[in-house]
Amino acid sequence: MTLLLLTCLWSGDGLWLSGQWESFGSYVDEVPDPYGHTAVSTRLRLRLEGDLSERWQWHAGVELYSQYQDELASVPSPRFLRLDDFNRDIERKHEYLIQQQLDRLQVVYNGDRHRLRLGRQAIGFGNGRLLNPADIFMPISTYALSTTYKPGADAARWTYTVNPTIETEFLAVAAEEGSGIQLGTVHAVPTGFDYTLGLGRNDDRTFLLWDMAGDLFGATLYQEGMWREEPDRRNTLRTAAGMSRRFGTKLDLTLETSFNRNGLREAGQFAIDPDPESDFARGESILRARLHSAFLVSYEFHPLVLGSLSFFQDWDRDSHFAFANFDWDVSQVAVLRLGLYRSHGPTESEFGRFSEGLFLEVKYSF
Repeated sequence: MTLLLLTCLWSGDGLWLSGQWESFGSYVDEVPDPYGHTAVSTRLRLRLEGDLSERWQWHAGVELYSQYQDELASVPSPRFLRLDDFNRDIERKHEYLIQQQLDRLQVVYNGDRHRLRLGRQAIGFGNGRLLNPADIFMPISTYALSTTYKPGADAARWTYTVNPTIETEFLAVAAEEGSGIQLGTVHAVPTGFDYTLGLGRNDDRTFLLWDMAGDLFGATLYQEGMWREEPDRRNTLRTAAGMSRRFGTKLDLTLETSFNRNGLREAGQFAIDPDPESDFARGESILRARLHSAFLVSYEFHPLVLGSLSFFQDWDRDSHFAFANFDWDVSQVAVLRLGLYRSHGPTESEFGRFSEGLFLEVKYSF
């Protein structure tokens, strides 16, 4: 992998470097041991791009990540969709971690109608803003207060534009364990509405993905879902629907609801370690309960200041999770984000195991 990166650096006519530094800190008022009360993480992300020829480009993304916490929690990592992670611990102690991460490395071919992407890249599916049950490609966590970008997956991806309204895509995604994911999709925009339908295989199981979106009566309506055959349990069915609308020029509202047929409903199921073969343990499904709703309200107080309130409800065990934040564009390259979060509900529920706290995030781009 290092040899491939060096080859890209010394090939082609152009080289562009950009990056971002971000620091995120949180203070939790009440949490059970051993998680501690204070946590600070810092990321230095470098993005390199270059031209190999008129139609071939390459992209790389490298991170230096550090984390301090009163006591680092030993939480098993989900199965990454990668042949090899290539992350390396520079230093790991009882309270802090310093790690080098390789999150992007791909070559891209852009033809007149064809596009080919090979290597580590971000892949997603679905159109949910808050709840995204159809995304099986390492989705971003619902609890991600820090607005980090999506982890890269090792994949080969070919896109073909049939005409201005129809596009097809075929992709094969590797995995540390199992046979990975193979998927073919068709995306169409026949009448102003977007439709995507996908058929694939995941560890020798057939699955379907779909989403649709369009504008109606001044609002954007959207829906997504996935179905997959399961050899030893009920077939998986996860789906979500939502709407978003702007009122005036400053207020935005998003409403969503989701359903997971194999989601958890009983208190005892949340108290035990997850089944290693479950969607949650595999890093495919972030939420474990069966039925959720969520909303997001944002208001522009000033061209440089945006306030937001996000709320998530678990209807099976009557727990909820909410966070509010203000984003201030200090300059064209710097953003300051301040917020607080709170959860409520039984301990043995989707959100009851969390508490309340404050968080502060600083981002600087170059």
